[in-house]
Amino acid sequence: MKVKQPKILFFIDGPVPSEADQVAVYELNTSVVFRNAQHVFSVDEECDGVAGDVPKAYANYPTAAEALKIYRTDIKAMRAKMKEVGGAAPGSDEERANEVLKARQAELDKDLDRNADKEPSNNDLPDPNKPTLPAGPGAAPGAQRGDTKIEDATKPPIDTTTAPSTGATGAENIGKPEGWQKR
Repeated sequence: MKVKQPKILFFIDGPVPSEADQVAVYELNTSVVFRNAQHVFSVDEECDGVAGDVPKAYANYPTAAEALKIYRTDIKAMRAKMKEVGGAAPGSDEERANEVLKARQAELDKDLDRNADKEPSNNDLPDPNKPTLPAGPGAAPGAQRGDTKIEDATKPPIDTTTAPSTGATGAENIGKPEGWQKR
């Protein structure tokens, strides 16, 4: 049993709904399609209910209140049927969550069974003797991917503990226009 939300046509007298029309639509508490009643001479589209300034062509259609009452009755019947059968509705979030939890629990149980008799070891660590991919450009010779130290082999390393300090940090130039210093 598939229940779809009713299509309600709300007819207005003019191109734009008045404030009273908007309040009436808000009170229906469902999605509504506005139609200009001045341009309706025959049934142009099917609907489940009508409201507002209903033209003569749609006079035999149920009102929006009647259509919503039928819809709510169908929803209640569907919910009662689901409770009879038991469990969550097919495709519902609750059902999917239960399936995911069961699958995850099965994976964890499988891992526990597989590792129950295993002694803890360092076999999961990378083998230092196994060759790896070379590091990217600019890496030190002999470096492997994952090394964080990058050096240029053609230049001697800089000892920052003995490097002379110039004393200028550049902070004094912040906010000054370019070229403000005297020459």
